[in-house]
Amino acid sequence: MRIALLFCAVVAVGALAAAALLDRSEATTQAALIRPVDVTITDRGIELSRSSLDRGLIAEFRVVNESSERRNFVVGVESTDLLAPGEREKLIVDLQARGQLAYRVTVNCGRGFEGLFTVV
Repeated sequence: MRIALLFCAVVAVGALAAAALLDRSEATTQAALIRPVDVTITDRGIELSRSSLDRGLIAEFRVVNESSERRNFVVGVESTDLLAPGEREKLIVDLQARGQLAYRVTVNCGRGFEGLFTVV
């Protein structure tokens, strides 16, 4: 009986240790997949810190409105709220398919407030 209890205890401790290792490796992998893309909206247009990322990554578009008007930012089907001057917001986009994602401002804008982000 004692041997059976000891065996069960060893198996339980081993399972807990394995689960802890799996959780840690999964979290590390997930964080490594996220890449920042700084987006600055000005009175003249949109500036991105990079124009492309690899397929399979997750883009974190960090949007700041440095213009004098309230504006939003749209990439693919994701959109920020209407941002006041100086306001910031993040958009998370899972880049699963190669190709191009259109980005644009749709409020209080003119020419130069659109472009293409490439997924390679």
